[in-house]
Amino acid sequence: PRLVIAPIKTFGFAAPGLTISGLESPAVAGETFDVTVKLPNRGTAPITGNRLELVLPTTLELIKVTGATKEAGDTPGSLKLTPGEGKPIAAGATSTIVLTLRGQSSGQHVVQFGFSCDQLNRPLTRMDALTTLPADSFHDRTVTDLLETFDNPYSDRDYVVETVCPEFTSMCPK
Repeated sequence: PRLVIAPIKTFGFAAPGLTISGLESPAVAGETFDVTVKLPNRGTAPITGNRLELVLPTTLELIKVTGATKEAGDTPGSLKLTPGEGKPIAAGATSTIVLTLRGQSSGQHVVQFGFSCDQLNRPLTRMDALTTLPADSFHDRTVTDLLETFDNPYSDRDYVVETVCPEFTSMCPK
């Protein structure tokens, strides 16, 4: 007898995910910036009953939402967003929401995200800190104005520089 091993294929499950981008770099207070929320379905069945809850501090203003309908949340600063006009997220598809925000003042602002759907027992949650810098810290300045630079005394050598920084969410004063 011959043993044949075939790949196992699973059908009929939804696999929701939550990824957020646009909070990595500092923003300038008073100017708008975009935060992109992606809700991928890596499963083989649609995701239904999609809801994204967003909690913003009073120091961040929501200017515009693209890719979702919004309604007021249960607490001050919270919003409920329905991705893709309430349609299910098909298997292998991604629903994308773009939030246009404006920082009212400089400092760190904590933003909370929670994605729930019919297929999850509890929401996928994420909390991020966003840094906004004073507007005058960027105007009429170049990178060399913002970073300390110096001449390389061994310019004839080749270097490999490795920076290990698992998380960097603070500003270092000079």
